[in-house]
Amino acid sequence: MAVMLVILPSICLITSIFYGIRNGFDFWYILIVAIMFTPTLFIFYDSSAWVYIIGYAIVALIGVLIGLPFRKR
Repeated sequence: MAVMLVILPSICLITSIFYGIRNGFDFWYILIVAIMFTPTLFIFYDSSAWVYIIGYAIVALIGVLIGLPFRKR
């Protein structure tokens, strides 16, 4: 449970920050994060984990927004 609530969102946040620094804001990145999490629901989790798709998309959005000010022009 700690993996899904702490470790994976932390990894998502860190990679999103680096993505924001390198590429700036990109809506497609946030959408792809949500889409790529979807197959794990059927493999590892049950149907109650659907809400995490939105959660990971929000974490990715926050990470990209944190990385934006550090972007080189």
